[in-house]
Parts: sequence; structure tokens; C-alpha cells
Amino acid sequence: MAEMKSKLQDFYKRLDSRKSTYFLVYSVIFAILAIGVFSFYFFTRKTFIWEVDGWEQHYKSLIYYSQYLRDFFKNIFINHQFVIPQWDFAIGEGSDVIGTFHYYVIGDPFTFLCFLFPAKYMYIFYEAMILLRIYLSGIAFSLLCFYTGHKKRYVLPGAVAYAFCYWAIYNAVRHPFFLNPLLYYPLLILGVEKIIREKKMWLFTITVAVAAMSNFYFFYMLVFTTIIYVIVRYARKFKESRDDNGDEVEFIGTGRHERKIRRSKRAVEKTNLAVNMQYRKAFKKAAMLDKRKEKMAADSLVYMQPEDITRNNITSNAATAERITRSYEKARYSDKNISKEELEFMLDFIKNDKYNKRT
Repeated sequence: MAEMKSKLQDFYKRLDSRKSTYFLVYSVIFAILAIGVFSFYFFTRKTFIWEVDGWEQHYKSLIYYSQYLRDFFKNIFINHQFVIPQWDFAIGEGSDVIGTFHYYVIGDPFTFLCFLFPAKYMYIFYEAMILLRIYLSGIAFSLLCFYTGHKKRYVLPGAVAYAFCYWAIYNAVRHPFFLNPLLYYPLLILGVEKIIREKKMWLFTITVAVAAMSNFYFFYMLVFTTIIYVIVRYARKFKESRDDNGDEVEFIGTGRHERKIRRSKRAVEKTNLAVNMQYRKAFKKAAMLDKRKEKMAADSLVYMQPEDITRNNITSNAATAERITRSYEKARYSDKNISKEELEFMLDFIKNDKYNKRT
């Protein structure tokens, strides 16, 4: 029992320390669950094409779109003409091509490569894209959780549950493009977080563009829910910034509002033990990557646990990281003094620049 527990702890450590290990484990679990969930179709030799909307709308739209793209590229590379057909009398009694098929396939990144598959093998592409949508939704969920400081051992079951949620399983063989929002939404939220913390807009901009091109029906829902998230996020951030007991005050920058918070903390800090405050300041100094990037570094540390901060920003040595984290948590949360030896160890650690800030 003890040996099994030790192996499990070692596995969790490898999982938390390496993204490659995480994605490998996620992929294996995904493959096992996908086989189990869709085993009915595999064993009965049936396709994922639903006989109602799947056949009448989605699959036939994909077949049409594949030929449409082949004609488009043929005009460019063989006929040397840039022609985008916008009307087709073969659609009912005649209809707009882009307006009709934008809802189903045009603009969806998962359907673009359909022109590489002949019609008789299109069902393989159709099924592969369904599984790929589900797989990538779990990856997107994982990336969001990594960025917000959650441990990989806890993210893994959440990502699997998210990928194989009821919405995904129910719509996988009914309306494949209904799976796209499961991928786009975590990326939108991740983009919002990057804007708030790092002032980087590229991910949010690209995701908004792709989501808008994919399907207008889900795009307005994604916009609405993202706006709600931003409002709640800023309200929570404002509340926490004014909360005297908020842990994020430990890593805030040096702006005017932050200085105001520090002044409001001064009365509380006077009652704290001097040696503990000295250790906390030393820990903060070690955690910051670059004084010129202090606010960006602070924002990225807000949602990280002390052990994650130590491991990611201070040292990669497991024993040293554990010692520093244990002392910091005692200095930060306990009403007891840390020992003189603990403080001297941390000060000497910083003075001699022994830590590797980029591991």
C-alpha cells in the first residue's frame, strides 16, 4: 500500500512538472474513453452520420463544400482565374452559396481540408473531425487552467469531464459544429486573462475572428457569456484589491492604487512579527522575474499557490523548494515566528543568487 502510494505521488509530481507528460496521459485517457463512448458505431460498423440532420444537412453540405473548394483552387492554379461562385441554381430553386453554407461548413476550420478527400471517403474525414473537436476542447480547457495556476493533477479529470460532457456526446453525431463552442470558449477566456495580466491581445483577437467566421449562431452566445465573465472578473479583482486580507496584495505592483492598498495594510502589518515580514519580502523578491516587468509578474502570480510560485519562479530543486514553501506558508499564515535559521537560509539563498528564476 505504501509502495503504491509512493508511486502515485511520483506520478503526480511528473504530471505536475511536465506538460508533455500531461498531454500524453490526457491523450491515452481520451482514446480509451472515445472507444468506449462510440463503441456502438465501431462494433456495428455504422458511421457517425445521423440519418436525419446529419445526412440531410451536415454531410451533404460537407460534400458540396469539398467540390466547391476544389473548383475554387482549380480556377486559381489551373485556369488562373480568381472566381468565388456566390450563386448556385442547384441549391433548391437557386440560392446564395455563402449565405446557405456558412451556417454549416463555410468558415469552420474543421471542414476546410475536406477538399483533400474524395466523396467516397468523406465519412472518414467527417468522423475524424468530430473526434478532433472533442479532443481539442479538452486541450483548450487544460491551457486555461494551466494559465490560471491550477495543478495538472487536478486539471486532468476536469479536462476529460469537460471534453466528454453531455453536450459533446449528445451533439457529436447529431450536429458536429455544435462542438466548436466547447473549443472556442476556453480560448476566449484565456485571451481575456492574457489581456488583463499581460496586455497581450493576439489570442483573443484570433479566437474572436475564427468564432465569428465559424458560425454566427453560437458567436453571439460566446460574446454574451464572455462579457459576463469580464464583468464578474473585474468586479472580483476590484473586490480582492480592496480586501486587506487578500493574498494577492503580496505580489501587487507599484501603481497609485497599489500604494493606497499598501497604506491600508500598514496598520495590520505593524502587528505582524518582524521576522515573518522580512521572510515574506525575501520570498517576493525571489519570485519576481524582473523589476521592470514587476506588474506583469505579479498578475501571473495572483492565482498561483505558494508551492507553484516556488517551483516555477524560484528554484527547481525539490528539497529546497519544499523548505522555502514551508517557511513562507508559516510566515504568511501562521501566528508563530519562523526560526532565525529559516530566515538566514532564505536571505543567503537570495544574496548568493542560487535560485534559477526561469525554471
